[in-house]
Amino acid sequence: MKKCHWFFKVCFLTFVCLLGDGCSRIKWVYRFSDWIIQRRIEANFDLNAIQEKALEQSMRKYKIWHQKQMLPQYVLFLRRLKERVGERPLNSDQVRTKRKEMENLIRETVLPWAKHSLTLYLSLNEKQVATYKEKTEKRWKKRLREIKESTPQKLSLERVEKIFDFMNINLTSKQKFIVKNHVEKDPFRFRASVERRREWSQKVIDCLHLSEGKELCLRNHFMYWDKKRTLDSEVFRKKIDELISKIINSFDDKQVAELQRRLEEWGSDFEDLSQLE
Repeated sequence: MKKCHWFFKVCFLTFVCLLGDGCSRIKWVYRFSDWIIQRRIEANFDLNAIQEKALEQSMRKYKIWHQKQMLPQYVLFLRRLKERVGERPLNSDQVRTKRKEMENLIRETVLPWAKHSLTLYLSLNEKQVATYKEKTEKRWKKRLREIKESTPQKLSLERVEKIFDFMNINLTSKQKFIVKNHVEKDPFRFRASVERRREWSQKVIDCLHLSEGKELCLRNHFMYWDKKRTLDSEVFRKKIDELISKIINSFDDKQVAELQRRLEEWGSDFEDLSQLE
């Protein structure tokens, strides 16, 4: 009954959102993000009533902090990015500077939640840890099967196309050629990415099985995840910076205007959300 209740709630909220003229995708997702994330976490761990209540309180505290502390920073970042896009040409170093700025925002966003997560993980019993392991393994196996059934080049191309579709930017034939040529030579390492994430989950499980030092093990793992990036991963990111600079420099005035409009729209959405009570 409980699972049916939240399913119908999602359907109802979606219906209300579709009727509302001012309900943008970002605003809708953010307003119900804590509830949606909580449902997904509960499904992964099969939490009991006490854990669910604690998780709900943690999510509420975190979202209030995020709304007041992080959203204004997102607004500033998006508006600075909008100005930068209009100052073409861009070189890969300038793109990299913006990427680093974005990564710093992500780190600021994630670290406080890592502290909340620590409490949740430490509350898990052996059966819940086993359930977590079983469900994560099932997810990784499914993802690896999807990767095996395609090619890194095809998956990379689909990923880039989805990004531009989301921004409502239609790439020209020349721009599509630039993207295709790039992913043919240097596709995203999907398998390696899944394996790294899989290792991350396994490390969590290993920490949870410790009889002593469990909290310290988890804390070090959660707090310093971004320090574990490989040299190969950073080299790949630099090549993506080069691709982004090439694509943006090839934009015509209409494409630049659409990108700036979208960035301004997102900035305005975040600004509105930051002021909600």
